[in-house]
Amino acid sequence: IRLRRKRFDLAFDCSDENHLSLGHGMWIYLSGAKYRVGHKRDGSDLFLNIEIPPVNYIRHATDMNLDLLRYLVPLNLSELPYLEVKSEEEEHIKDYLGNMEIKEEDFLVGINLGGTGNKRWEIENFIELGNRLKEKEGLKVVYIWGPEEKEIVKRLNVPGVLGEILPLPRLSALLKRCDLFISSDSGIMHLSTAVGTPTLAIFIHSNPDKYAPKGKEDRVIY
Repeated sequence: IRLRRKRFDLAFDCSDENHLSLGHGMWIYLSGAKYRVGHKRDGSDLFLNIEIPPVNYIRHATDMNLDLLRYLVPLNLSELPYLEVKSEEEEHIKDYLGNMEIKEEDFLVGINLGGTGNKRWEIENFIELGNRLKEKEGLKVVYIWGPEEKEIVKRLNVPGVLGEILPLPRLSALLKRCDLFISSDSGIMHLSTAVGTPTLAIFIHSNPDKYAPKGKEDRVIY
């Protein structure tokens, strides 16, 4: 009911073009949007009224999702994500890190302890990696985490673990301040590359050909 009250004109189903997501399809349909756009798959016509022809090769999810928009509007869109960070958020993070005794000249490595299910590298491994990195002179490490790690983080006694979950604008500023960001395959990984930070992504169960960060300085361990 809440979705229908918003009176959407257009809705996109950005689930995998090779596999129909019944959950995504139902939300798209229940939104009541006049135009419901997604990739054509077996059964997708139950939920969509504009279906994009599939391709017969594996491609990055960025290309897959942009094709939904290109089908409607013939635009020359960049395949690299970009997110602008507000200066006031950068100033806040500067003070925030200063309270953690992290200086502007320090080489800062951000490590994401979070992740979804079996896509997340073990937290103990990230902590050990951070400890080794901190042996380097002039290098500092901060650990970020998400709601799923709340109880685990409570039991951690590790310097550099943030005491809170930052709102996305502030988190974006923190990621931009980092000289390197290390993460499992996650949304935060993509946020890091969108603010221009060199990102090292650790892939375990997902396909890097589809979901790896695409920045020139980004790297993947699979």
